[in-house]
Amino acid sequence: MRALAYYDQQPLTSLDSDSLGRRASALHLIGEIHQRRGDIKAARVAFANASVATAESLARDPANPERLYEHAQSVFWNGSIDWVYGDTVAAEKAFLEYARLAGALSAQDPGNAEWLAEVGYAHSNLGMLMLATGQAGQAIPHFQQSLRINRKRATLPGDADVVQLDIAQDRSVLSSAHFATRQLALAIAEREEELDIYARLLSADPDNALVKERKMSSHRFMGEMALSSGELEAAKLHIDQSIQLAHEQSKLDSKNITWQQSLAKSLLLASEQARRAGKIDQAKQYLNAALKLVSTYLVRDPEAWAWRVDLQESAALQQAALYMLAGEDDRAKRVLKQSEQRLMLSAPDAQSAINVLRFRIINRAMQADLAERSSDPGLARQYWLQVVELAGNQVEGIDGAAAVSL
Repeated sequence: MRALAYYDQQPLTSLDSDSLGRRASALHLIGEIHQRRGDIKAARVAFANASVATAESLARDPANPERLYEHAQSVFWNGSIDWVYGDTVAAEKAFLEYARLAGALSAQDPGNAEWLAEVGYAHSNLGMLMLATGQAGQAIPHFQQSLRINRKRATLPGDADVVQLDIAQDRSVLSSAHFATRQLALAIAEREEELDIYARLLSADPDNALVKERKMSSHRFMGEMALSSGELEAAKLHIDQSIQLAHEQSKLDSKNITWQQSLAKSLLLASEQARRAGKIDQAKQYLNAALKLVSTYLVRDPEAWAWRVDLQESAALQQAALYMLAGEDDRAKRVLKQSEQRLMLSAPDAQSAINVLRFRIINRAMQADLAERSSDPGLARQYWLQVVELAGNQVEGIDGAAAVSL
């Protein structure tokens, strides 16, 4: 961008606050594009540079709402990158600061729908971080507060479709939190409310890519919940819809990292469904397709948490389960041991250890099962004791996305 090139040549002290704001807005946009395309390192640079500019402009005029808003965006985006790399401690610090800035912003003009939205987003972000780190019960009040705020926004002037999308997102994360706390009926009800909103929005705008993206994820989660209840056919219907939407979206933009990650997750879920339905060849096909995506994006960015841990280790568990089903126990052991070694390296501190806990629990349970199958009750007992010890550190239920039914 020519404008950004111009700003880059100017010392920050030589730019007025409006120019700093324009520079930051351009960097936010560039960073968001990089992030959605999977170039996380470039995104981090853009967001970090934006933060320098917005911090400077806010320091000059700390009560100015525009300056507060601009810096809040920088703080949020930098926190989101910390989360992508698995640094939930830094992400939480950023999201708490974002919440503080959003509160200060809205306090200046409580009737401003745009500023009110920022407070809702702050609650939603903190809730999602808690949900991701095994604190689903503590996440629910944040999601409920976000929903209350967005319902209030719906009574104020503004873009009604945007507000409805935000309400749908509140329903989505509430569903995930209820599912994690084993309240399946509530989880399904929230997810159905979410899908109803998407149906209404798509009836008015059938080609809305963002709504399709959200619908794609919602069907995947519905499939996951159905699978957890043993409703294999219902699970397949939802998973198939998620995969179909992911392929449609990828035709629009094959570099969109969000859509590729959603496709990989849906493929892994499809593999689980097919395996449990006894369709082993189909399960292998889905797994291989997911593994291809994971390996491709790991090469592009080996530090991104979603590919390095969530998807890679979910795929490893699924692969080991298929080997066990085929009686190839030695291959299953090898996959599980390799996964275990990666998980240990991925958790150098207490916070990241929580993030990989669900994988370690399932991994140990599968190794215990393998030990029993090889007539080694002593080793099996050791693994089961480790499962009990690890599960004792699990604050809430195991994330169903990582679960593999043995």
